[in-house]
Amino acid sequence: MRKTILLLFLAAFCASSCKDTFMFDKMYEDEGVFDLKVSIANPTNISSSGATISVTILTDEPIIGRGIAVTTEPHSNSMAPFPSISDDKKFDMDLDYLHSKTTYYVRGYCIDKAGKTYYSLEKSFTTK
Repeated sequence: MRKTILLLFLAAFCASSCKDTFMFDKMYEDEGVFDLKVSIANPTNISSSGATISVTILTDEPIIGRGIAVTTEPHSNSMAPFPSISDDKKFDMDLDYLHSKTTYYVRGYCIDKAGKTYYSLEKSFTTK
């Protein structure tokens, strides 16, 4: 019985690994899995050269910086930060001057007084 279950799991893993998406990609979209200090909404106002990103800071700790981070690679460690001048816990940021028909991956972020940076889960959108 255990061998059958193990073989079924391995078969499912191998089958999902052959696709373009990784088996556990959906976990990056499930905010309930993580203890987040930043949340990000689905991008809106998507055009051929921009989009609007809504960010919410979920912590009561003092925050010294906030904004969004952008890249063209999923789950990347090298994202370009775009700081916000807002001091609000909820703010919108407009991304402009993007390339058309390009997929972008964004995360909201905040920096606490100790200098630690916290990120939201990743959202993606493709410009028109």
